[in-house]
Amino acid sequence: MTRLPIAQLRSLWEKEGEHGPWRALLRAGYGAHEPYFEFGIMPEPDADPCEYRVVLDHEVPVSLCPAKSNVRRVWVISPDEVRAGKIDVQQDEQGFRYHTLCVSPQEYATLRSEAERISKEYADERSIAFWSVPNKWFADTQLVQFLTRNIVNTADYQQRPTLRHSWYWP
Repeated sequence: MTRLPIAQLRSLWEKEGEHGPWRALLRAGYGAHEPYFEFGIMPEPDADPCEYRVVLDHEVPVSLCPAKSNVRRVWVISPDEVRAGKIDVQQDEQGFRYHTLCVSPQEYATLRSEAERISKEYADERSIAFWSVPNKWFADTQLVQFLTRNIVNTADYQQRPTLRHSWYWP
């Protein structure tokens, strides 16, 4: 599957609208039962303890946070040599679940490097990032494989309430 460059995508959404026919190009090459999700990546502001935010399906933020950043968010990926491969799930009084996915420092470095590369490739001056990158465009990366396996394919993700408080577009 050929990735469309950001300049071409920008031209399409400006001409056809954010919900225009160009969106069909994003799903090109997927089989009927093949998993499909969209994502975007942006660097976090310097004041934030995390480094990158990956937004899945326009609404679910996943933070890449360095070791010992001690943030509590819905989805966090953080290096921890001792707990690598473990997922820490905490639930608040309302039943809301917070997930910290622990990876080795080496794996975190790869995930971060890939996030940086994708972020630069699909940066947009108006919306910060293109939020509709199809997972198949980067299916060969450890980042997309990790997101698919450890977040998108989980019951917590698939059964999440979709409140649309944060909507990243296009």
